[in-house]
Amino acid sequence: MSLLLSGTLMAQEFKDISLDSLMNSVKSKNLTLKINEENLNISKAQYQESLGAILPQLSVSHQGFRTNNPVFAFGSRLNQGIFSQSDFDVNALNNPDAITNFTTTFQIAQPVLNINKLIQRKAANYAFKAQEFQNNYMTSALLMKTQTLYMQLQLTYESQKVVNETLSMVQKNYDQANNFYNEGLIQKADLLAAQIRLSEVKTQQRSVEQSIKNLSDQLKQLMQSDTEATLKPVDSLQVISLWEKDETAQESALNTSDIQAFEFKKLSYDKLYEAQKYSFLPTLNAFGQFQYFDDEIFGTSSDNYFFGAELKWDLFNGYTRIANLHKQKAEAEKVRLEQQNYIEEKKNDIQESIRAIELAEEQMNTQKVAVEQSEEAFRIVNNRYQEGLEKTTDLLAAETRFSNIQLSYLQSVFNYNYNLLYYQFLTGK
Repeated sequence: MSLLLSGTLMAQEFKDISLDSLMNSVKSKNLTLKINEENLNISKAQYQESLGAILPQLSVSHQGFRTNNPVFAFGSRLNQGIFSQSDFDVNALNNPDAITNFTTTFQIAQPVLNINKLIQRKAANYAFKAQEFQNNYMTSALLMKTQTLYMQLQLTYESQKVVNETLSMVQKNYDQANNFYNEGLIQKADLLAAQIRLSEVKTQQRSVEQSIKNLSDQLKQLMQSDTEATLKPVDSLQVISLWEKDETAQESALNTSDIQAFEFKKLSYDKLYEAQKYSFLPTLNAFGQFQYFDDEIFGTSSDNYFFGAELKWDLFNGYTRIANLHKQKAEAEKVRLEQQNYIEEKKNDIQESIRAIELAEEQMNTQKVAVEQSEEAFRIVNNRYQEGLEKTTDLLAAETRFSNIQLSYLQSVFNYNYNLLYYQFLTGK
């Protein structure tokens, strides 16, 4: 019964998770990605708003009033088509009877030629495309972060195994040292050294347990999971793939989504600068109006219309347009310089990542051999200690070295995987 209860508690405390299921959850539920999607919707709406440079504006209104104002009364009678000879009487003109008038108005405004607005529409389209590529880049970055955290969780669980094995070993060494001390075979200092080492490993064990919980919480936040269980990878930390240097990496890196986003951002600002230059040209717009007049609400007893076009040229606008032109030019140049700087930094990052991969691979291979050597060295010292041929401090030193090298090897595998993953992220491979 107690074993069944223990198994139930363990099932509640831990939850197995694979990298694929983690990635899928992040893609579908992550709040950062949802925010990015809304940013894209905003950019799309701004582009759609620019249709105002092409499409007409239509409106309808209905207005009603009652007045004895001479001017409005005279005009209302004309609009309603009820004006008569008697309305020319001077007294009627100066002191008209109150009149009720209802007007229904249909208006249209049609842009005909607004070059700067059309260019601004192109700028909005480029901005929308830039946001699309930026979203793709941010998604890739978030997935890389997710995979990195998953590998860190794998590393921490593997480290926990090493620490637990070390703790078992250290506990056994301490018990043996305590027996030797009681038998008068070792000094008090040797026993204290074994006790200190035991405390160190227990502290290390608690630290690893906290790291597992912290990493698990970070992953649950990324995938928006409300489970109380601690996540546990279904697979162990392994080398993800072998390193092969690609001579086309620099070229491929210039076609990734972040570079494309910068390119469209630059095009957008170039178009905004061009639009500002064309704002000095005249604009041509058509307009029209159709109206119904009646003394009853929504009546249509009389109607009229007028249509026309306006050619407008603002010759001087208090230096505002000139200042805006200079501002837009500076912003376009700023984006161009930012793009150039970003590309140069990325090229440097790629070269650094290549060197980091090569170094991490060398360290990983070295640590792998060191694990085998330190294990054999510890075995020899331990056997000699059992025969009373080695000091307690020598045994503790060998054990500590063996444990640390095991942890270092695991860390070297993670470092290699991370640097390779980062290289693939930079180059889009």
